[in-house]
Amino acid sequence: GIAMLADGQFLSERYGRFEDLQIDATVERISPEEATPSEVLDSQGTGLITRFMLPRFEGTLGKKPFRGGGNAELAGISPTFINMFFKGEALPVQLPQLFVGTADVDLELRGRLQKDKGEVSLKPVVLGALNIPKGDFDLPLGSVSGDNTGDGISLPFEYDLLLDLGQEFYVHALDSQVRAVGQLRLLSDQGKPQ
Repeated sequence: GIAMLADGQFLSERYGRFEDLQIDATVERISPEEATPSEVLDSQGTGLITRFMLPRFEGTLGKKPFRGGGNAELAGISPTFINMFFKGEALPVQLPQLFVGTADVDLELRGRLQKDKGEVSLKPVVLGALNIPKGDFDLPLGSVSGDNTGDGISLPFEYDLLLDLGQEFYVHALDSQVRAVGQLRLLSDQGKPQ
């Protein structure tokens, strides 16, 4: 099927104003011969593949433009190919109770091949850079309490991100505030921070 959105809006008190949304999306069933070759596809055998195509995904967030797009293919619910992107400059980012600020965003969502006991799968991985010249990050209280009895948060994707923190980036924890400047690489393994 085909879906198109012209001049759409998503207005959220929590995450901001997404406006001027222009989205073209296609979902189609294809044969394995039409799919992007991959070891995961080879291990799945025969059957129909679902291809998601997003040739246009653009709009504004807080009056600042962004764009994205790409393709993904799945055999059932297992991804066999992922290649998506999202870009924007000076975007006003709001993550409730965690972060408020501006960011230049250049991200990709790709698939990383994983082999485990003869099983082949594709793990989604977020790659790229975030330039954050200005922002306030509220460190969750559990992160500074020293309570490491649990396994922590495990995400359904990996990440490898380079953060460039500007002169007006502050970290808040308990009653403290610290200015953080410089580069920080965030890397995960099995969905957990390294």
